[in-house]
Amino acid sequence: MLRVMLAIAAWIVSTLVSAHADALPLEKIALPPGFSIDLLASVDGARAMALGAKGALFVGSKRPGKVYAIRLSPGVASQTFTLASGLQLPMGVAFRDGALHVFAVSRILRFDDIENRLANPSAPVVVTDRLPTQTHHGWKFIAEHGSWNRSATIGYRLTLVRLDDGHAVAYQPFATGWLQGQEA
Repeated sequence: MLRVMLAIAAWIVSTLVSAHADALPLEKIALPPGFSIDLLASVDGARAMALGAKGALFVGSKRPGKVYAIRLSPGVASQTFTLASGLQLPMGVAFRDGALHVFAVSRILRFDDIENRLANPSAPVVVTDRLPTQTHHGWKFIAEHGSWNRSATIGYRLTLVRLDDGHAVAYQPFATGWLQGQEA
């Protein structure tokens, strides 16, 4: 339930990108009975979030090209860290087996043992840098099946489709299987 609430909060905050934190009209958001909303933290360009096993909240961004970590204490954000900057649309973030995976248009990066290194993250491991580089339609989101995607297991095979005069002439699979439990 916490993950769903955090995802909803990220969507709401990301739709108010140009507003300043103290000017967010949270009181205007209609919520069902029993629900409440509050600002947990303010990070520039928040797009997607992932919750770590030890309670760190990881946030991908759009325009600033940064990935953030927010250390959570019961009910409050106690500290915000910038884990990476200068990335190309690092919106997709997912946490798995102690590592943060970041999808940044043409690359998937992995930050190992990240929750123990929030203040001083090591350089990321490049899982792949062979993805398409075009930024139009290049925003990518990532999730381990079962975290919030509870549908049938589809969409885990990424395929590059080569076009000639608007028609598909070749298909080349890449980045296959790793979300299904294989090594990243």
